[in-house]
Amino acid sequence: MMNFLSLKLEPPEEKYMNVVKAWQTPMNASSPDGEISIEWMPHEHPFASAGFRRNLCSVSERLSKIGSNRNVIILIHYYLHPARYLSPELYRHHVKNAVVAIKSLLQRSPNAKIVIKGPHSTTYPHSHVPYDFVAKFMEQVIYEEFKDIHNSVYYVDY
Repeated sequence: MMNFLSLKLEPPEEKYMNVVKAWQTPMNASSPDGEISIEWMPHEHPFASAGFRRNLCSVSERLSKIGSNRNVIILIHYYLHPARYLSPELYRHHVKNAVVAIKSLLQRSPNAKIVIKGPHSTTYPHSHVPYDFVAKFMEQVIYEEFKDIHNSVYYVDY
């Protein structure tokens, strides 16, 4: 069994070297034998950051770039930035676009595993946004929009 501690982090592309926060930077890691590779990608807009933004694209665009017959695990997490900056209609639009792309990916790559990370409880000392209330709405949208493929995706809630 592959030990994930032996994954080698690849240095970011030069255009990302001046990014202050690592989570804003696309990152890759792979096993020495090439059997496992992991990618981290910043999420799509809205992305509240003063940092580098040219690497942002939608979930549906990223999923459409995955080829056929791929054995991949995809983790999608929509929460804090959408909770703060998207209207309910726009949030639903983002989720609908992701569902269309996921259905297409599952047609091309039936062994793909899709994991949807649900909202988590959060509080900020100086924020008046009721995040836990917003999270309930977001969970409902995810449930409704994924209804046709509930048996094809995994939902993680903590």
